[in-house]
Amino acid sequence: MMRIEKSNLVSLLKRTKREAVVGGKKVPQVNSAVIFHPPGQNLVQTTAIVRDGVSSIARFTAPVVEADADDVYVANIDLLLGALSAHSGVVSIKSEKGKLVLKSKSKSTTLVSDPKAKAFPHTNKTVLEWAEDSAERYAKSLGIIPMDEYMMQDGTRIPAKKATVPTKELLDAIRSGSINGQMVEKVRFINNPDLTLEVRVGDEMKGSSSTLITSTLDGWVGETTIGGGFEHILAHCADPECDLLFFDFTKYGAGIAVVLRTSSAVVFQREATNG
Repeated sequence: MMRIEKSNLVSLLKRTKREAVVGGKKVPQVNSAVIFHPPGQNLVQTTAIVRDGVSSIARFTAPVVEADADDVYVANIDLLLGALSAHSGVVSIKSEKGKLVLKSKSKSTTLVSDPKAKAFPHTNKTVLEWAEDSAERYAKSLGIIPMDEYMMQDGTRIPAKKATVPTKELLDAIRSGSINGQMVEKVRFINNPDLTLEVRVGDEMKGSSSTLITSTLDGWVGETTIGGGFEHILAHCADPECDLLFFDFTKYGAGIAVVLRTSSAVVFQREATNG
């Protein structure tokens, strides 16, 4: 069982489901989650690989009022968000016999949410299995992300080129791609040789926008295009600054990946294959 401010839980769930524009439609990249309480910490976290299994993995955290060692199994994030709309203030949430039990003040809501449910309609893996796979992959590859490094399967450590940027500037730059009714499907990051960082979004038919953002880019790594809906994560970020870590996997045939890192999020996004 955990007790948490509703707003913090809603933010955690919305970041975890990772809305992104794919094929002109906004879709969640994650349907389910296991909310885990790291021992001795006053926060809870989710870790999830996105639905395609390869392009992205992320870990998000949120503060809690209190929590025990029992995990909370969320089989359908949208259904839980809907249930939370009836609550306010501090809510308690726990998994019990294949259900979620939500309580706040004098109100209680029960929602079917079995850890044995499918994580996605297209996979046979359960909510619990997907979360375990996600945590294992995160630990292997991103366990050294605090040192600005990524670990390959063979143990090779790939150093990042890091840019620390103002969060609002980055969010505004990405949102510029929504002019004239466009939906931001991809973002192009351009690391210029003079170590300025450029963000390019949108299509020239309706308006392509390029923004130079303030940064402390520590090395030139070229340019890369990613999807993944960073703007929906940044919208929930209260940090004045965030980090963009660029990992060059070109010699492995995987282009340049980007990690968005804040105090409550680490999001790894591979380069989009079709640029």
